[in-house]
Amino acid sequence: MTIQATIQELGNGFPDPNDYAQGDDGNLYLVINTGRICTSSSPGEGDFMYADVEPADWDELPGDQEPFPAMVILPAPLNEDENDEYP
Repeated sequence: MTIQATIQELGNGFPDPNDYAQGDDGNLYLVINTGRICTSSSPGEGDFMYADVEPADWDELPGDQEPFPAMVILPAPLNEDENDEYP
């Protein structure tokens, strides 16, 4: 299931497709596609990009690898009555 999300840069750049990054919900996500980098107009807000991500299991992360240091920000579910499922 592909989710359209925002990736917030945390001072180390942005992940590439096939990199793993942690979501704002504490879960791990595989980056599928990335968009253009958007710069913030507010100081300290950081840069972001839109990306397609897929949920991943922490077991999929290779043993010597850590998630890329950027935050995957998930959209709010469209219908919270459907067990917080994303489209």
